[in-house]
This record gives sequence, structure tokens and C-alpha cells, in this order.
Amino acid sequence: QGNMSLNEREGRALMALIDMSRYLANVIGQHYEFDSMDQISALRSQDLEKCIMLQGQAMSYWYAAPAGPGVYEMLLDWTGQGPAAGHSMVQSRELRGNKPSKDSGQFALHLIAKSELQDWPRERLVGVFYLAGEAENGCALMVEESLDKVYEVWGISTPIAGLMKANGKLLPVGVRVTLLPFMGKIVYDATIIGMPALSPDLEDRLKARVQEVVTAGEVIKELPKAAEAPLLGKCVLLSGLQGKPEWNGLEGLALSFHEDKGRYAVKMRAGHTALLKPANLTEVAPAPGSQVGDELTERQLEIRHEISKISAASESVGDMWVFRRFGYSEQENPDHMFAVMAGSMPIPAPDGMFFKCEALEYTVDEALEALVAAIRSPAWQGQGKPMHLAVDVKVVVDRLDEILKPAGCKVGYYPPPSEEELMGIWGPGNVP
Repeated sequence: QGNMSLNEREGRALMALIDMSRYLANVIGQHYEFDSMDQISALRSQDLEKCIMLQGQAMSYWYAAPAGPGVYEMLLDWTGQGPAAGHSMVQSRELRGNKPSKDSGQFALHLIAKSELQDWPRERLVGVFYLAGEAENGCALMVEESLDKVYEVWGISTPIAGLMKANGKLLPVGVRVTLLPFMGKIVYDATIIGMPALSPDLEDRLKARVQEVVTAGEVIKELPKAAEAPLLGKCVLLSGLQGKPEWNGLEGLALSFHEDKGRYAVKMRAGHTALLKPANLTEVAPAPGSQVGDELTERQLEIRHEISKISAASESVGDMWVFRRFGYSEQENPDHMFAVMAGSMPIPAPDGMFFKCEALEYTVDEALEALVAAIRSPAWQGQGKPMHLAVDVKVVVDRLDEILKPAGCKVGYYPPPSEEELMGIWGPGNVP
């Protein structure tokens, strides 16, 4: 196979782990019926749209999922067991218990998954790249859309450039793809979406850029490791700000960490978001009544009691409800709206179609009030309470579950859609 693609053992391991991840995403989402892993593998050549959607959901559900563990935890459990028991336990999402003797090949996958895959969602690159040439070792040279960085990308069993040429694509060519770190190399997730033909001017600029980067020895051969971000998801106190001294003393929530800037995106209780240095942030205790173990407020007790008296909705009408925000930034969701879905049915808010919260992320109490309003809604016609509630604000999940589980409603996390999942919305387009 030469140097331009992974060796056979590496390639088989990567493809097995990718296919297993997609299989597990379908176990969580229950979109399709698959009788075997072979059907998952066949999607790459038979139904690229399904393949992209499942890969996107695997990334969305990597760390957590509604009503159970996330893909990565399930993958570790599955590969750590014997094949037969692993399959049956994955089917039911009961991935713990007695572990049978380990199959040596499958346990090797377990070790690789444990050492290589944990940070895939944080370390991967997703988007438009230009396959602009080949390195001396035959690997693909992929230029990011901005034409800034050039990456050396390994094929899995076939060189990527050779694969494109075999499908009638002449280099350079634009592609939508996800790049992943694996065994000290950069690989892709086995799906590539071809883009329309490039202009002659862009082709010339790509060739010149590749030549410049190769000559300077600046081709990137490994993706950077995910940075440590211990304040992620924590309540923080702002201090020491010189440019915005009026913010000192305010509290907020560290929503995300921008590794390129070394700063946290902090959502302040006043409603605005800013990128701030770790040195200006100190973890503090969250608001009373919002954390697991806090004494329930009078209103929280009232809601728990009201919901406990309501019968559970049947599966046919919607025993699984979802809270989904309209966007995950102020630009995407300036009105802080979110929908309440009972199965596929949207339940309107009392004062309009959609529910609203004060800040970009709803609080525990805002989620509880929305749930009660939805259950009472005339549109729902008294069909019962959900047995499962999936919410897309991670920091409220455990507290909501603590409040609602005794009332017969289990709460889980419903992650925002990954970039790959959004790519699935585009459709496969011009597939090579």
C-alpha cells in the first residue's frame, strides 16, 4: 500500500472504530434498522447521506446522549467485551455488568479507542478543504478554505488523491471532509463530499500556496492536542479586567474554550458574552437551587408534586420530549428562543409558538416552568407527562434530573448538532 495510506492493521482498526461509532449513534437515535455491522460499512458506497448523518450524530453524542451514555463510553464498553455480549448489550444500551472473556482483536480496538479517540470532537477539523496535490510520500495535501494552512492527510486503504482521480476528479478539487487525529497522523472519516469545479484563478493560487508551504517545510502533519480547560461549564467570577473594569465582580458561565485565542467564552448573567483570559476568572458556587444536592425551592417542590400526579404519555404520542434552542450564539438566537418537542410535535408556549429564556441558556427554573406549561397546553390535550426529557443545556441536566426523576421523568442531555450533522443537511451533493 506504500506510505500514502495507513498500513492494513491501522486502516482496519480505524474503519472498525468509525463504523462502530456510527452504529452506536443509530442505537441512540433509532433512525434505521441495521441487522449487522456490514450494513453500516456498506453505507459508505450505498448511502452517503445516511453515513454523514450518523457520523455527525456520533460526534454530537460523543460525550453524552439523551437517556443514557454517550458514544465514546459505549464504544469503550463494547470493545472491552466479547463480540456477542457486546452486541446484545449495545442493542439494549445496557453496557455494564458482567464482562465475558475478551477477544484479543476486539480488545486491541479497546486500547486504540482509549488512547486515540477520546478527544476526537475537540481535535477534529470540519469544513471545506482543497485537495491540491500530493506529498513526496503520496499523502494528500489539503489546503484549508482560507488558503492559510496545508495538511498532510493519509488515506485509509487507498491514497486519497488516487481515489479522487479514479472517480474522474482532477486536482485541485474542493471537498467537504472531517479530518481526525489517529496514531500520530492526520486521517479523514472515510466520507468525502465533492464540491463544484474551481475557477482557474483559484487553482493557480492553490498550486502556488502548496509550493510555498512545502518549500518552507510548513506542512502540518499532526493535529494539535485539545487544550486543558478546567473552567469549562463552571460558574466563574470576573476580576482584574482593565479594559472593562465595570465587569469586575460580575458572575457568568464558561460556555466554551477557544484554543486559538487561549480564552473562555463567558456568558454573564446580564446576558452578554465575552472572550476572557483564564487569569481573569475564578470558579465560584452557582446560584442557590441550581445544583445537585441543593435544597429544593418551594416552586421546585410544587412542580415536582404536580408532575408526579400526572400519568405518563404513551410512546405513540410522545413519551420522549426534547428542548432545543434556536441557536447557540447571540447572533444565531438573539431572542433566546427554544422549542419544546413531544416526539415530532411542537408544543406552543402560552404566549406564542416558542418559549423564551432570559439569557442564551435557559436555567433550571426556566426549564421547569416550560415543562409545566407544555404539559398544561391545550395543544397537548392532557396526553400526559414525558417519561424522558432531553435538554440541550448541559449544566442544568443533573439538577433537573434530581428534581424530576422522583416524579417519573428522567432527564438527559441532548447535545447541539455537530458540524458533520449540519453537513448532512447540505446533502451529499457532488459525491466523488
